[in-house]
Amino acid sequence: MQVFEFAIIRLVCEVVNVYVIRSLIQQFLSKDKYSKVIEIISYITYYVLSILIYFLIHIPIAILIFNLLAFVIISLNYKAGIKQRLVAVIFTYCILFLIEMLIVALSGYLQFSIGAKFRYSSIWGEIANQIVGVVVVLLIKMKNRKIKYSVMPNSYWLSIISVPILSLCYLVFLFQVGELEKTTLIFNVIFLIVVNLTNIMFYDVVIESIFSKTEKLLLAQQIESYEKQLSIMKTAFKSNQSIQHDLKDHLFSIRTYIKENNNRNAINYIDKMEKMNWGYEQEFLKSGNSIIDSILNFKCHDARERKINISLTVQIPEDLNLDAFDTTIILGNILDNAIDAASKVTENRKINFFLSYDRGRLIIDVKNTYTGEILTKKDGLLTTKKEELFHGIGIENVKRTVEKYNGILEYSYDEEWFKMFILIYI
Repeated sequence: MQVFEFAIIRLVCEVVNVYVIRSLIQQFLSKDKYSKVIEIISYITYYVLSILIYFLIHIPIAILIFNLLAFVIISLNYKAGIKQRLVAVIFTYCILFLIEMLIVALSGYLQFSIGAKFRYSSIWGEIANQIVGVVVVLLIKMKNRKIKYSVMPNSYWLSIISVPILSLCYLVFLFQVGELEKTTLIFNVIFLIVVNLTNIMFYDVVIESIFSKTEKLLLAQQIESYEKQLSIMKTAFKSNQSIQHDLKDHLFSIRTYIKENNNRNAINYIDKMEKMNWGYEQEFLKSGNSIIDSILNFKCHDARERKINISLTVQIPEDLNLDAFDTTIILGNILDNAIDAASKVTENRKINFFLSYDRGRLIIDVKNTYTGEILTKKDGLLTTKKEELFHGIGIENVKRTVEKYNGILEYSYDEEWFKMFILIYI
């Protein structure tokens, strides 16, 4: 009868456990899902399989491997990068494992073999395990953690995930050896729980710091673009004022040349007027969209100073439903990369920029000449710049921003040209 009661309790507790797993994973990943239906199916599948493995196999190492793989698969429901998924999986599993081992130790199970069957049958222990799990979830939720997407350098990321991984290894070792007293073992488990919860807080601080610095860099870039655009407009206004002030006299001189049939001097005079009028810094683009105009004009002047021939084709409305911050991330970074690459070419420095909006789709197509050398990695391009922390973040932030709009980012290259294509739904 007790076995039957434990089985019922286990079935009910596993429902709570699935809720705890879902809540913890969503504390580290975006709640944006690829498919609500598939998400529900994945959790139901996990519930069924975990019950079967628990009652039919119940070998700790098998359960450990199953849960890790299952958490990785479940994380695929949410939109996130590989690093962020692994953080979510490792932290979630570590928290749940530490809680379970604390309850196991309190129940008096001080030793078990990781490769042999371990039949845990404490009803109050099962219930306590889920209660503590729910309490931990509520405590983390009370902190109002905000999911922010920022690319973390590998050194930071490895340091953070090493804490829960080492905690798991250490805890398995303690239960495997089983030479510690109950009080000491419980103290060790509690200590590891505190360390890992503190590590989660540290993870939040690191992400917040990187996000804040990146945001400041982008804001500074946007302000610089606005200042450049304002300078262009002021110079143009002064130049126009100057020529308009003397326009009557200029027209009289031209009329005189024409009356005398001196067309050569008339043409030369008009040429001088054009040079005077267009002697200010050129405004490459005037689409009516102030943000995009500012960024593109600023980057075009940068390209011209580096002796790069840049061609612009822009077909957009004045009011574009694209966040200003996201606009700066996308256009600023891809043009910076194109300008840097083209500037390294000794001859034929060219950039072709195409931006078009049509029926809810924004298309960005950038093509630039480059030296023919590309550094790649499995999930994207490697930066060749010294300040890897932020320059390496550039293309990753573009990718993240494009994904935010369910868009597409593709790149290709041949011996002469590097091409970047972006499609955004807005």
